[in-house]
Amino acid sequence: MKVAVAINGNTLEDLIAEEFEKSAYLLIVETDDLSYEVYQNQEQIDGSGLAMAQKVLDEDCEALISGSIEKLAFEIIADAYITRYLGANYPAKIALELMENNQLELIQEYNGKEWDPNNCENDFEYMHAPEECTCGAFSGDKDSNNLGSYTDIAIEHFMCPRNIGNMVNADGEGTFGDPECGDSLTVFIKAENNIIKEISYLVFGCPGSVATSSMTSVLAKGKTLEEAQKITEEDVIEALGGLPEHKRHCSLLGVQALRKAIDDYNIKSKNININK
Repeated sequence: MKVAVAINGNTLEDLIAEEFEKSAYLLIVETDDLSYEVYQNQEQIDGSGLAMAQKVLDEDCEALISGSIEKLAFEIIADAYITRYLGANYPAKIALELMENNQLELIQEYNGKEWDPNNCENDFEYMHAPEECTCGAFSGDKDSNNLGSYTDIAIEHFMCPRNIGNMVNADGEGTFGDPECGDSLTVFIKAENNIIKEISYLVFGCPGSVATSSMTSVLAKGKTLEEAQKITEEDVIEALGGLPEHKRHCSLLGVQALRKAIDDYNIKSKNININK
């Protein structure tokens, strides 16, 4: 069975027109032997971008991974029990070399340590399959950076982030990096009559950063600029049903990047209500 997974958790049908036409790469994984194929979407340059999506349909894949290798992480969800992971922020050439050299067995290196599918001592432990887990990540028995210590809402927003992606011709753009953990987030907004009509983002970070970025976008969309500026870290944490104590700082990422995007919009549109 071939399985490919949407970068933001969408189904194949929903994804084709919406996401794949702007995607530069496609990864198809064969679950039986974990072989893989990587396609570069040449049509993406011309703006059509549906050629590779049609290939997925022709090969009867259940879904697809899409997005820029340079900006987004490729994930194989735990439901497929594939314990392979390609970390975000690798240039495309390096990413493909890593895939080839490691045969998808090992991709991510975190703080100089190789990722061990049976060890949850880092932020990427959630990528191993439940039946391989010996550390309590899936049962929540261990007080470390694991999904077992997150709420169901937070896990959902991490596995299926809302509003994720780049935005062309954004009215406002803001980037914030968390000095405590090195994560970073860029938020894009489009506004009409001082109301945020569209919002998207590119995030590089741990599950907490992804979940809080997703929830921040949900809270901000449809609000006036003034209302969105007043969104706090506590608002985000409460909406997620809470966060592990050592991950509460992740909420700072979305709130600050959103405020910077609104500031950028206000400056460009010559509004005077600039957030300090």
